Amino acid sequence: MGENRRVVVKTDLDPAIAERLKRTSDGLVAAIVQEHGSGDVLMLAWMDDEALRRTLTTGRATYWSRSRREYWVKGATSGHFQYVHSVALDCDGDALLVTVDQVGAACHTGAHSCFFDELPLTTTSGEAATASGEATTASGEATTVPGGAATTSGEATTTSGEAATTSGEVTTMPGEAATAPGGATTAPGGATTAPGGATTAPGGASLRGARGASGEASTNGEASTIARSGVAEVAGQ
Repeated sequence: MGENRRVVVKTDLDPAIAERLKRTSDGLVAAIVQEHGSGDVLMLAWMDDEALRRTLTTGRATYWSRSRREYWVKGATSGHFQYVHSVALDCDGDALLVTVDQVGAACHTGAHSCFFDELPLTTTSGEAATASGEATTASGEATTVPGGAATTSGEATTTSGEAATTSGEVTTMPGEAATAPGGATTAPGGATTAPGGATTAPGGASLRGARGASGEASTNGEASTIARSGVAEVAGQ
């Protein structure tokens, strides 16, 4: 049929559309027919400018028969009409995509689509390809991040020099105090301050806020350590 090229064709088609068409040497443009809804590719036919004009203005797919050298409305003899939903022109202007509601079979053989003779492939079915140097992980599998730390979903992630915690655990950084759930704070050296102000020093003694004379500390009904003249006395025991 020769190479696709633009030719001047006398037509009643909208000049703005006609100007965009890149036709074959026979003045034709390929029309790919697709079923609306299913997306099935039904057939390949040919249109000249007049066939396209009739398709756009009547809403019924109309083609040019290369063998009979005449126009034909799909379904005119078989009843298998194609009611047009849309017509789109491709980026090169040499093919049309006609979306239709298909009545009955699209193929003259009685098949729903003309594309039923599937050819064998030479590649292995389902063969997967991966790019060089890339890692693939499935959902829930471990992922390694730069620095060597590996995590799974919901787990803690650590990088060099950093501390990581999961929910409900205590977090400590080198040289820093740590606060556990509930508010208790452990400072470097071992002293722990609980909510309300009680402090437990290493060794187990419990001290509350200063009360009474200077240098004395007391606990209500609890053990009190009183430092006097360098002598420690335990009261209330």
